[in-house]
Amino acid sequence: MKLMLKMFAKGEIIIIRPGDEIPLDGTVIEGSSAVDESLLTRESIPVDKKVGDRVFAGTYNVNSFLKIRVDHRSEQRTLLPNLHSHNHSFKHVNYD
Repeated sequence: MKLMLKMFAKGEIIIIRPGDEIPLDGTVIEGSSAVDESLLTRESIPVDKKVGDRVFAGTYNVNSFLKIRVDHRSEQRTLLPNLHSHNHSFKHVNYD
């Protein structure tokens, strides 16, 4: 099921099931699970998350239920600035 990101405001609560992508940056308020952050960190080992830990958009909940409180509006997600920065880190090379 795809979520419409524009409809979530800062402070709202989202339930993330095992296998789900975390759609927005947030803080865990209930549950604990391993989260695959390899898209952000390139680290292949999932990171254990518990109440009070931050989670980030574009990462995946691996094995257990999480309830998170949204920390930012969708246009302020962690992943977007990182991708934007990453794309601009490459220099254009002209092979002519």
